[in-house]
Amino acid sequence: MFYALFPALSDMAALVVLFQCLTGENLTTICNLTARYSRADASLDGETPVLITRGSKARRGPNKAEMDLAFTAIPEWIQASEGNGESDDYASAFGLYMIAEKLCRRAREFASSNALLVGHSPHRLDTSVNGTGFRPVPHNCMARWEGWTDSDGNPQLVDSRRLRRTFLELHQRPVAQTTDTLANTYLLRDPGSLAANQEVVQHVLEGEVERIQTETVAAVLTKHDIAQAVADVEGVAKRFGITGEKLQSILEGRLDTVATACVDNEHGLVTEPGQPCTASLLLCLGCPNARSEPRHIPIQALMRQQIERRREELTPDRWKQLYGTATEQLDDLLKQ
Repeated sequence: MFYALFPALSDMAALVVLFQCLTGENLTTICNLTARYSRADASLDGETPVLITRGSKARRGPNKAEMDLAFTAIPEWIQASEGNGESDDYASAFGLYMIAEKLCRRAREFASSNALLVGHSPHRLDTSVNGTGFRPVPHNCMARWEGWTDSDGNPQLVDSRRLRRTFLELHQRPVAQTTDTLANTYLLRDPGSLAANQEVVQHVLEGEVERIQTETVAAVLTKHDIAQAVADVEGVAKRFGITGEKLQSILEGRLDTVATACVDNEHGLVTEPGQPCTASLLLCLGCPNARSEPRHIPIQALMRQQIERRREELTPDRWKQLYGTATEQLDDLLKQ
């Protein structure tokens, strides 16, 4: 009769499993949930339902174990049912909490407990309140979930740690933990997450390399650009961010600074605005004011040879410190 009137501990175990799938919280945190809560949305129409309740995670230590938990009606990964006439919401933590609060209300009274998840068990009645068999869901409830079997009908154990780890890997956000713990304890050890993260990092690095190469190498005018400038000097100049007069001066060699041409000598990288630039000619290779054209290629090639010869005179670290960046910039210019 009790099985027909009150939820069994096996039913509570099923709720615990679903709670873990929707929140990612630890098993003990879910088992220790209470039925005391407050609404943060004032129950107004049009607002997303949100409730606040207290939670506990003993592993965080005595000073950090207690915490506030916010459960919303926003589905985590299960699509809410639409148009089927059901009012119960099993797709969100808020909906599941309200179901458990209502489902266990009478059992909670018989057990004289404020625990959210309370069920009935006919076993070990003497250990329950008044010997009636009502008790809060135990921390080993996963072993009592009936119906979870393999293909041969053998009972299967639910791994609560795997449920939590799966939630963290899929959602990639901290749950009652620091960002470092999430990254180093959970995501770093997951081969799937590691491969996905490496792909993201590779994409970002490739983008940064492309951006740096674009920004730190002098803009290059090709032979095609120069040929176009004969008929449309203003159009070509606009593409390179300068005036037609500046472009004409570049092509005539009147703005040369050894390896490139300079379109703004009074706004250099190392001098105050309005003062003539005194930077090393090597810095011209990556200056935003620099413009390179085919006439500069022989000089750039000679510079590259001279820099390479300096390897014999310097230690590898010192050579890289002095000429590493300039070498890469010259190589990029010569490739174009």
